[in-house]
Amino acid sequence: MIVINKNYIMIIIVIIAVISLSGCITDNNQSKTYSVNGLSFNYPSSWMEGKSNSEGAVVSLFNPNNNGSTIVIQQVPLDRGSDLDTVFKNNNQNLSTDPNYVSLSQGATKVNGRDAQLNIYTTIDSNSIQRKHIACWMKMDDNRIYVILLSTNYQDYDNEKENFNQVANSFNVTSSGSTNNTTN
Repeated sequence: MIVINKNYIMIIIVIIAVISLSGCITDNNQSKTYSVNGLSFNYPSSWMEGKSNSEGAVVSLFNPNNNGSTIVIQQVPLDRGSDLDTVFKNNNQNLSTDPNYVSLSQGATKVNGRDAQLNIYTTIDSNSIQRKHIACWMKMDDNRIYVILLSTNYQDYDNEKENFNQVANSFNVTSSGSTNNTTN
C-alpha cells in the first residue's frame, strides 16, 4: 500500500492554483500595438479596431466584451486653432451648452511627461443611459492637437479607465507622421 503525505497533496494543489492564476493575470496584461502613419499606441489585446463618425477620428477602438465602451482618437481640425489651452476651453464651452452634459473634473496634467488637459464628464445618451467620458487633450510633436476619448456606461468607468490609461500613456505621434486629417 502506498502512503501519500497530506503535505504533498497540499503542495500540489497550491502549485496548480498558482499556475492557473498566473495564466489569468498574464492574459489580461497582453496588449496590441497600433502603428500607422507615425501614430502609435498600445491597447488591450481583447479590444478591436472599429469605425467612428466622430469629427477628426483617426482610429476607434471598442471592447467587444462591453457593448458600451469605446476609445476614439481624434485629430483636432486645424481651423479650431493650435493652442492646446484655448482649443480645450472652447470645446468645453461648446459641450456645456448640451443639457445632458455634466462636468465632473477639468484640468491640466502631464501624460508621459507631456502637457495635457483632462475633462471627465457625464452625458445621457439617446437611450437615456448615463455615460461617463474622459477626454485627454495633447499637443504632439507634429504640432497637432489630439484627443483620446474614453466613452463607457457610467457603471463600467472604473473597470475601463485602466484600458484608457494604457492607450494614453503609450500614445505617440512622430513629427513626420501627421495624418493630415484637416477636413474631419
